[in-house]
Amino acid sequence: MKQLNWDLKQMVKDNPDGSRSTQAGRWEILDLSGCQLEEMGFKNMRKHSLKPRHVETLVHRWQEEGLAIGTIKNRVACLRWWAEHIGKPSIIPNDNLTLGIPNRSYVTNVSKARELDAGRAS
Repeated sequence: MKQLNWDLKQMVKDNPDGSRSTQAGRWEILDLSGCQLEEMGFKNMRKHSLKPRHVETLVHRWQEEGLAIGTIKNRVACLRWWAEHIGKPSIIPNDNLTLGIPNRSYVTNVSKARELDAGRAS
């Protein structure tokens, strides 16, 4: 296991915030993030090495992969958790728009019903 991934695993283990499911999901995202950072050339990172450029690079990669906005926001939430637990909460902006992540668009049942009615009328 890479050193960064080991550091992140220990951090999740030492800070059992949330349910076991939340902890497991957080670990999966942080593990993936650590692997992707190394793939993108950020070698020999440790948990305290996290910087804004790492976050921006990950967000850009996830956008390029075509991930849903909600998925990216969930992953950024885990990165925020990481930053908070190493004492660097300010390296990730609180506003997702600053990171280039747009707001989610919700489709209500009312609008779905209107689309169905419009389809039936034609």
